[in-house]
Amino acid sequence: MAGAFAAGARMRALMRWMLAIFYAGAGLLHIFAPDGFLPIIPDFVPFPRAVVIVTGFCEVAGAVALIGVRLRRLAGLMLALYAICVVPANIKHAFAGVHVPGLPDSWWYHGPRLALQPVLVWCGRSSHPAASAGRFRRRASRPPTTIRAAARRPGNSRCGGPAPWAAPRPGFAPPVAPRIPGVPFPVSTEHKCDMVQL
Repeated sequence: MAGAFAAGARMRALMRWMLAIFYAGAGLLHIFAPDGFLPIIPDFVPFPRAVVIVTGFCEVAGAVALIGVRLRRLAGLMLALYAICVVPANIKHAFAGVHVPGLPDSWWYHGPRLALQPVLVWCGRSSHPAASAGRFRRRASRPPTTIRAAARRPGNSRCGGPAPWAAPRPGFAPPVAPRIPGVPFPVSTEHKCDMVQL
């Protein structure tokens, strides 16, 4: 189990670095060479040159955030959303016969490029560990502060006292159950597992 978790963590780390390098390079191209992307911008997008430059800054910011820890989850989600938003530009580039200098015009390029978009969405969505796993690790590291919490630890019974097979721990005092007339054994009024039907 620990080996599978470590392998998954290494895979996510590799995925984050690959995405960071990809989006950092693409963002720098959007910033310093925006005119090369203008022919494939759909007609419904206003201010296409400004949009290309702004998206370039967003790509660079997302790449930097992926490498960090605090904004890693948000960066992955935003880059996945960005990969969905640029699909219309990729479709126009492929089907409208738009020529972009430096890029091939054949389907040997357009086919893999269109197929890459779902992969980028999945990578952005899966490049961070689950938040619930982090919360679970934090909760597991906290020491129990109540008798009920201590009773849930391995080796203890559900009713707050040590199990018959568990050695008593120093300083642990299980609650004393009162006796009810006519019942030959103690009955606790606090824990449901000790209640009996008379």
